[in-house]
Amino acid sequence: MSLWINYNRCIKTGNCYRDFPELFKEKDDSFPEVLNADPEGDAHDDATWARSNCPGYAVRLGEEDTEQVIPD
Repeated sequence: MSLWINYNRCIKTGNCYRDFPELFKEKDDSFPEVLNADPEGDAHDDATWARSNCPGYAVRLGEEDTEQVIPD
C-alpha cells in the first residue's frame, strides 16, 4: 500500500508533517512531501491516522490516483 498526497485536495494546514515528521516533511512551498511511501507496522497505523484526520482529505493510502497534480 502506498502513502501519497493528492495535491489537488491539499489545503496546506501542515497537520501531517507536524504530527508525523517520520512520514512527512514540509516543502519550500508549504506542501507536504511523503518521506515513507510504504509504511509498515506502527508507521502504517500513523499513516492511517494521518489519512483519517487530514482536513483536505489529501493524504491517501492505497493506489495512486491518475488525476494527481504535482504543484509547481
